[in-house]
Amino acid sequence: MNEEELEHALGKWEVDFPEDPHFRSAVWREIAMRDAASPANRFREALERLLSPRLAIPAAAVAVVAVLVTATFHGENSSRRAWNNLASAYSSAIDPVAHTEALVAIADSQR
Repeated sequence: MNEEELEHALGKWEVDFPEDPHFRSAVWREIAMRDAASPANRFREALERLLSPRLAIPAAAVAVVAVLVTATFHGENSSRRAWNNLASAYSSAIDPVAHTEALVAIADSQR
């Protein structure tokens, strides 16, 4: 079969079907639905919601409060350890027997 015969055969072989007037809108709707369902798009939307001005200020306030609460607990724990170390050093300087009792008391208080 040469090229002219092939073109003639292909010219006769046409499928005639009525075109759906809503085909293009259905295709674009399907593309939009698939884009909306993609994980990258969901992450981007969540990030946009998080950074929106209405939510950014309360989120920043919550972060500041969380940092302050954590710093407070850490500070109290550090202060308690420092006082225990000072008490241990003082008791060992004054009375070695009292030092061992103080160590036992400190160990009991940390449990």
